[in-house]
Amino acid sequence: MQGTLPVPRDSHSCTTVGDKLFVFGGTDGNISLKDLHVLDTSTNTWMTPCVRGEGPEAREGHSAAVVGKRLFIFGGCGKSYDTPVEEYFDDLYILNTETMVWKRVATTGIPPAKRNSHTCVSWKNKIIVIGGEDTQNYYMSDVQMLDTGLKFDFVDQDL
Repeated sequence: MQGTLPVPRDSHSCTTVGDKLFVFGGTDGNISLKDLHVLDTSTNTWMTPCVRGEGPEAREGHSAAVVGKRLFIFGGCGKSYDTPVEEYFDDLYILNTETMVWKRVATTGIPPAKRNSHTCVSWKNKIIVIGGEDTQNYYMSDVQMLDTGLKFDFVDQDL
């Protein structure tokens, strides 16, 4: 393995785009992280890319999925150095993996409740968010679908 390895962590995301693994956020056991590391599997080299734009706050327990060359980060929770209180998120960010530019996305419709420890997956240009834990430590079983086409709509879905 070449390059600088990411610090040890858990509650992070790892997604693939082509031959590259994108590792974002998580926690080192003390604080939430907002760093991005990329492993090029064709050369076994770790990189810490220079990213631009409005990226996510430090977080753990978020979810990530890829549609095309866009990496979507949703939800999670985090806390800063100056407060021991965790903040839960219901925000959505997209990283263009070709230009390495982050963008916070304003969605239409009713977004899923703030949550962490949920899962998501991409399916036919959609992001499906399932379950997780809400701000009251209640485990959820809902399924939400985000259309990543021309507009963003979170819609309740029944399985």
